[in-house]
Amino acid sequence: MSTMLQVLRRETVGQKPAATTPESVVDFVLAQSHHRRDIPASDLADVPTMRYRYQRAEAVFHDVPIVSIDRVPFPLIARIILNMRCGYTCGIRDICHREGLPDEVACRDLSLTDLRRLAFVREALGLQVAKLIGVETTRLSVFCEYVREVKKLGFSSVTATCAIGVARRSIASLVAAGIDRITCSVHQFTNDVRNTIDALMMEADQLEVPVKLNWVLTQHNVADLSALIEYIGHRKLTARLFSLIRTSHLAAANNHEPLHWTDMADLFSHEIASVRVVDYTVSCRRRYLTTLRSGATLDLSVPLVAIQDPATIPPACATCNLKDRCEEGLLGCGVRMGPDGSYYSCLLRSELCTV
Repeated sequence: MSTMLQVLRRETVGQKPAATTPESVVDFVLAQSHHRRDIPASDLADVPTMRYRYQRAEAVFHDVPIVSIDRVPFPLIARIILNMRCGYTCGIRDICHREGLPDEVACRDLSLTDLRRLAFVREALGLQVAKLIGVETTRLSVFCEYVREVKKLGFSSVTATCAIGVARRSIASLVAAGIDRITCSVHQFTNDVRNTIDALMMEADQLEVPVKLNWVLTQHNVADLSALIEYIGHRKLTARLFSLIRTSHLAAANNHEPLHWTDMADLFSHEIASVRVVDYTVSCRRRYLTTLRSGATLDLSVPLVAIQDPATIPPACATCNLKDRCEEGLLGCGVRMGPDGSYYSCLLRSELCTV
């Protein structure tokens, strides 16, 4: 078992560059890593669905060889949202949660000045990976300018997430600008989708850039999941399986729970060869990087809020009334910079915002 050292250190944060720096986001993150111990137990209600998912996940991996178990506060990622005006549906209606941003923020465009303020945050919090969002609605030459600027900020890896058709049209320019990986949203698996992925992979192989797939499980696409798993095995790809993020209580009121990968585990559990486990202590989330016998990887997660020791739950989460539909957790995507230059710490609660 390996354990990663805590990245957040007050002495590191104290070594501030001379330029003006956005300290509030760093202060907020540090505050969440020093958990309160005086929250009444009555305010820490258990959530049966979340506990059930955790138990199902643990059963899936009960006899699977564990390659490593690491513990870090949260994903060491800066998720940089240039804008969220995307009109794509990724094949399924209403699948996009628009990063949980208010409409007046989502429609804005991130300025280079605001982007450059991320340098201090990257250094202070030990962020390693930058993920850029907004290829679909940003002129490609401008998007590539932002990629080059992020590289200058010192991130070890820069990735872009977009619809697969956009990735196919843009990949050569993105790689030339410095992108290290393309992540594609794929939520159905028709022949047209397969052909588009094939074409993308042909060019990605020539450019020597890896491609990862994101797949949100819904009632509409669950029948395609077996075909997806077979395909990524053939291509030796990585796919992350998400549960649909509910932004209201409507689904719960209709007794229509979003599908979760633990509900579909019978499709692939017998093919699991090994797993790497990462526990995010601030995000209250466990990540399973699951290697299948085919050589493919499934990236899977479960929330841990319902089974956490109350003393370890971040203050912002301890009494949150949205635990019943929380999948990503606080800072679950890392440090998210919105188009307005503010930092949004939670996909469900936009008020947890710092500047």
